[in-house]
Amino acid sequence: MVTSIFSILINWLLLYGLLALGFLVYGKPLHGWRPEIAAALIATMGLGTLLLLGLTPIAEWLIRHSYDCDTCTPEEAAYLRPLFAKICRRAGNNPAQFRLYVCPKDEVNALALGAKSIAVTTGLLQTATPEELEGVLAHELGHHLLNHTFWLTLTCVSGQVGNWALRLYDILLKTFGHLRFIPVLGYLVVALTWLLRLLFLLFDWFVQLPFYLGRLFGSRRNEYAADRFAAQIGCGNGLRSFLERVLAPREARAGFFERLKRTHPPAAKRVRRLAHLGA
Repeated sequence: MVTSIFSILINWLLLYGLLALGFLVYGKPLHGWRPEIAAALIATMGLGTLLLLGLTPIAEWLIRHSYDCDTCTPEEAAYLRPLFAKICRRAGNNPAQFRLYVCPKDEVNALALGAKSIAVTTGLLQTATPEELEGVLAHELGHHLLNHTFWLTLTCVSGQVGNWALRLYDILLKTFGHLRFIPVLGYLVVALTWLLRLLFLLFDWFVQLPFYLGRLFGSRRNEYAADRFAAQIGCGNGLRSFLERVLAPREARAGFFERLKRTHPPAAKRVRRLAHLGA
């Protein structure tokens, strides 16, 4: 949650700064509003509208499409839905509130997407035992019920707004670059372009910072919380078996930089925590 709020604030400031700069160049009040007030109102309404749109079913469909999620085949549905229904009953939830999807990928993975979507890869279906699959599905259900996906969606939407603002900023940089050949004025343009380039790099770093912090702290904390949820509803043994049998050996073969970029905690640590919880 903290990372998401930080991301929203950073990207609002970036959008506000660009709008305020535009209004200052325009040089006239916008319907009687001073440039800084008009920029603040438009940035707030624009970002707020996009955040709300990011929580709609259409946005969730776009997220699923970006991950190549397909509807379950009859065979996949016959296998997945009874397992998921049992998990939901243990958690006190109606399985009809959620939708299951399959990603045709060889990698072993599962995803909690949007507000109500859970996807598994064909690689996971082919690798995990039914008990292990229950544990993985319980873990993903935990992400939804603990509101992890809600805050992640807000972070991603606000970050996208920041990326759009940076693209506009980049267009401004290129426009100034075309003026550097003008005699005398060209020197000023070059100096201004370098200044804008430094600001661009600074803004880009700030836009990416929430994602880095979220990956370093928030994502790993959320994974432990989802593991704990799975253990609390009686699916800890299956999840622990999956982590110990499938993920831990794969992580042991990973290189240093691959481990450094990983958003999840090491499988071995997750196994120890589950064991401490009695799973």
